[in-house]
Amino acid sequence: MRVNPDLRSGMIDALQRVTASESIVLRQLSSGKKIQSPSDDPAGMAALIQVQANDSSTQQYLSTIKAIRSQMQSADSSLNSVSIAIERALTLGVRGATGTMTDADREAVATEIDGVTDQLLELANSSQQGTYLFSGTATTTKPFAQSGNNVVYQGSASSNEIAVGEGYTITNNVPGISVFGDDTAGLFGSVKKLSTALRTHGDVSGAIDQLQAARENISSARVVYGNSLNQIDSAETLMNGRHLQLTQQETDIAGADLADAATRLVSSQTSRNALLAAIAKTDQSSLFDYLR
Repeated sequence: MRVNPDLRSGMIDALQRVTASESIVLRQLSSGKKIQSPSDDPAGMAALIQVQANDSSTQQYLSTIKAIRSQMQSADSSLNSVSIAIERALTLGVRGATGTMTDADREAVATEIDGVTDQLLELANSSQQGTYLFSGTATTTKPFAQSGNNVVYQGSASSNEIAVGEGYTITNNVPGISVFGDDTAGLFGSVKKLSTALRTHGDVSGAIDQLQAARENISSARVVYGNSLNQIDSAETLMNGRHLQLTQQETDIAGADLADAATRLVSSQTSRNALLAAIAKTDQSSLFDYLR
C-alpha cells in the first residue's frame, strides 16, 4: 500500500494554517487586542484609527486644562498676596495719618510703604515656567518695569482665549493693565500717592480711598479667575467622560475576547498536534514503501 503524496502536502498546508491561526491567537492573548494590523479587519482598523484620533484630541485638551489650571491658580495666589500687601499699606497709611506722628515717624512709615511697592511689583511680574501671568497675550514679556519713580506696563491689553474642548474656549488670564492699572490711577500710583502724602503732609485720606478702590479692582480680577477655574472644572469633567467613552469604543472595536481566544488556542494546539502526528505516520509509511 502506497501513501498518496498529495495527502501529505495537504496536511502540511493545513499545519501551516493552524500554526498561523495559533500565532494570531497568541498575539491576541498577549496584547488583549484582536485588531493589530489592517489585514486583521480593514473596516475595524479604520474605525479604530478614528476613535484613537478623537481620544488623542481629548487627551490634549485634558493636558491643556491641567496646564492652564496651574497657571490660573498661581495667578489667583499672587493676587491673594497682593491683597494682603495692600492691607498692609492701608494699615500703615492709617497709622501714619495720626496726629501724634512726627515727621521722622511719617518718613519711616512712608519708607515701609515704598517696600510694599517693591513687593507688589514682584507679585505683578509673577511667572510660571517662563510664562508671565499678567502680561495678557504677551506671555513672554515682563509685564511691569520700574522707570524712574514710575511703574510702566509693558504687556498686552488683551486676554488669552484657550480651547478646552470642541468649540469651547475660556479666558485664562487677565492682563496686568486691567488688574493693576497704570501708574497714575492704578495700584502702583495709589501706593506712591500714599507714600508721598505721608512725607508731604498731603491728602492721606484721599490716597487711602484711592488705594481701597485699587484693592476692589484686585478682588474683581480674582472673581474672573474663580469663574474661569469653575469653567475649567466643568470642561475637565466633560473631557474625562469623553475619554472613558472613547476608551470603551476602542475596546469594543479592537479588544479581544480572551476567553474565546483561549478556547481557540486550545483548539489550534489540538489540531496542530493531530496534524503533526498524522504527518509523522505518513513519513513512516513513505519510508516503509521505499524499503520495499
